[in-house]
Amino acid sequence: MVLCENCRKALPDILCKKCEITKSISNFKPNSNVCNDCNKLRYNEWKQKNREKWCVGGQYYKYEKKKVESS
Repeated sequence: MVLCENCRKALPDILCKKCEITKSISNFKPNSNVCNDCNKLRYNEWKQKNREKWCVGGQYYKYEKKKVESS
């Protein structure tokens, strides 16, 4: 849901699409229908399922230096 700043100030509460609880507009990211609490819960579940990828040096944190081609 895209809301301008004036609409965000006028609407005090929004219904979360995941937990279906009406919460304050400040508890949502811009252009989101899911509250921050549900986003954190979803992220923590993902982190538990992908523990080996989450650790330092895992798939998601492997730094690879860019290859510079000399001309």
